[in-house]
Amino acid sequence: MRISFKQNRPKLRSLNIQKKSILLLALLLLIILGVLKMGVFSVREIIVLESGCLSREKITSSLNAVGKNIFLIGQKETTDLLQKERCLKSLEIKKVYPQTLKILAEARKPLVRLSKITHNNVLDLSFSEASLSSRSALIDWSVPESQDSEFEVMDSSGIIFSKISDFSLPILFTDSDFETQKNLDKNLGEFLDKIINFLKLAQNDESIRSLESDFSTQGLKLKQLSSSLIVYTSPKVLLSLNLDQDRQVASLQLILQKAKIDQKMIESVDLRFEKPLVIYRPK
Repeated sequence: MRISFKQNRPKLRSLNIQKKSILLLALLLLIILGVLKMGVFSVREIIVLESGCLSREKITSSLNAVGKNIFLIGQKETTDLLQKERCLKSLEIKKVYPQTLKILAEARKPLVRLSKITHNNVLDLSFSEASLSSRSALIDWSVPESQDSEFEVMDSSGIIFSKISDFSLPILFTDSDFETQKNLDKNLGEFLDKIINFLKLAQNDESIRSLESDFSTQGLKLKQLSSSLIVYTSPKVLLSLNLDQDRQVASLQLILQKAKIDQKMIESVDLRFEKPLVIYRPK
């Protein structure tokens, strides 16, 4: 039985197409390898637009990206640098092909200095038999002191990231072992941020501020013991880290406004209970 050339033509055409495809792929691969070997896509320049808490030279050397293929620069470099330099809050790497990286770094903002409480005289009566006044009366309101000249600092996320000697920053006295930890509770950082921002607003709020009040945040002292937080303003304020943050701040604002209207001077406010306990100064 004879098979004509015309019958074999489709098979030959398909074979030729396959050969051409293989040759094209091989040629493309050779071109890619040649381009890579020539370093066309190797990083030659790093432009630091914002350096955050680091110098431009420090960021450039820490990234160690010069000479590397720009396509291989990615999330790993960002993550590694953020873990190494804790003062950086965020880092963005923009690629400008074929050989340039642009860096945008954002520094963490210090919220409070940290100081370790060496002794704890606070009695926190949490058992149900104790009255609200009893629980509040046994709190140690004494103002803590620190002899440190340099302090660890924390941001509003609870991240401990640097040491400073700026005494104008609020200081948090805490029983937490922050010296061996890389961060404190995020809830604590967020609460401190809300309290400090509220105090800054209260300084100029005529509906709250009186001649006897003092809401200055410069060098403000705070004390955190377990789930309680004392703010040493005038009046002194005691808050709970376990209760709703916004509700406590709102309650404090209403209490201060009412005292201003009633022309009463407040000694302390305890917001750890459903019904806040307010102690007034004698007239």
